[in-house]
Amino acid sequence: MTHKQLAIASAVIWLCMALFLLLRGVYLLRGVEHGMAYGIVAVFLGWIKGKFVLERVAGIYVRRIEALPNPSPLHKIYGLRAYVLLVVMMALGITLNALGAPAALRGLILVAVGCGLLQGASVTFRATPSLAHRT
Repeated sequence: MTHKQLAIASAVIWLCMALFLLLRGVYLLRGVEHGMAYGIVAVFLGWIKGKFVLERVAGIYVRRIEALPNPSPLHKIYGLRAYVLLVVMMALGITLNALGAPAALRGLILVAVGCGLLQGASVTFRATPSLAHRT
């Protein structure tokens, strides 16, 4: 895949995960007393995390894509650390669910992470045109 295709694939992965987490989080918060307040707090926390952490991380992945040979295979988008982090985050989510964490807490976490991932996806989408001349 070309650099542009890898960047689009990365952005779509982030976007799909964000939408999945947001929908799941909103579903959990729907049945919670003061769910709207939890949702507002989650969006704010997600924006902060997205702005100060995930935008930087997405930029790192864009630079990683730029450094790859052109073309490169899809699995090279992320390094080993990213895949390990993904597994750890999934395990934490499963653990919270298995331990019976309150729906308000799980929903808040899911909406916050989903909002942050949306910002990361937007960074990658915005960087895609600059990668186009390298294809």
